[in-house]
Amino acid sequence: MIDLSAINALPPAVQQRLFEGPALASPDGISQFSNPPNWNSLGYGVAITGIVTVGVLVSVQIYSRLRYHRKFGLEDYITISALISFATFMAFVLRIVVSPGIFVHQWDIQLKNMPDLLYNITATAIAYCPVVAFLKAGILLHWTKLFVPTGYRNGFWWACHITLWVNVVFYTICMFLQIFACSPRHKLWTPWAPGKCADVAMVYIIPACINVVFDFIILLIPQMVIWKLHASTAKKIGISALFAVGILATIAAGFRIRSTITFTEVEDVSYAVTELGLWAVAEMVAGFFALCLPHIPILFKHSPWIQKAISAIRSFSGQSSSRTGGSEPESAGRAGFGTFRKARRNPDASLFTDTHLSNRSFIPLSDVSASKNRSAV
Repeated sequence: MIDLSAINALPPAVQQRLFEGPALASPDGISQFSNPPNWNSLGYGVAITGIVTVGVLVSVQIYSRLRYHRKFGLEDYITISALISFATFMAFVLRIVVSPGIFVHQWDIQLKNMPDLLYNITATAIAYCPVVAFLKAGILLHWTKLFVPTGYRNGFWWACHITLWVNVVFYTICMFLQIFACSPRHKLWTPWAPGKCADVAMVYIIPACINVVFDFIILLIPQMVIWKLHASTAKKIGISALFAVGILATIAAGFRIRSTITFTEVEDVSYAVTELGLWAVAEMVAGFFALCLPHIPILFKHSPWIQKAISAIRSFSGQSSSRTGGSEPESAGRAGFGTFRKARRNPDASLFTDTHLSNRSFIPLSDVSASKNRSAV
């Protein structure tokens, strides 16, 4: 929002008139302060859908870890931290939806009410940083445990950890840039307060662009390992697709750049910030998918309820097949059950392939011991 500190030089009566008037001149000279046109139903729908979706994804991850791994790792605590940060972000989003609403033009808001809106916008911008930092840290740390055996340090491990810490430092800097973008700080949400603010490009646009670059790097890192796995091409494609779900977050982050540029250039801040916020929500929800989705296959492999559902579907399909003259060999059915019982003893085994498995992950690995011996020679 533009600097309005010149208001302080005006007589009190004039200031009062300005504060009671619109925060921006209306194109047609008409303002609607009471129940202005808005898209609040969309805002509530997005907020509820996002919160429920993220809650389910994190619950699946926690259940998977406690039920089948019987332990909590650092990446799980990071996931919970991301959930708490996301809940904080959404709380301020809902405050914006309640008042003044989303997709509300600034000329339908009284100037005296702008500090509340700007405060909530600032709070969401600050809360966004730890959410994305925790998400990317959790994703990268989880990948190191999936693809790299304990105590082993290879190129993939170093790539993940270097990217992880660079992201942590980057988003920490971004968070402090948001917090201290203006001096004094209350000028962030009180545009008529005396003081100075940092360049909007440094605070908003440049970090958004760097964010997309990091997204692409994180997308590419697991592909280096996946296509070297001892597995069929079909399985490699399936695993690659599972770990490429983060491309949805990258797409949302790309659109967020466009919305950020618009937000920093237009005067109608209250309207422009809505699109920016929606893309931010989409990016974070997609990030939770990328973080939690790899924990879902283990449920399909070991969950009794899901196995019963699959058995019921197969039984129904078998009956339909028998009516048309087809049948499934009984030995194949027994083999499938035997595989399931064997997997129950080792919850991480054979989820994607049955070759060279780490004793604590469900991603196939090359023969690490052989690699170590060769490197020692």
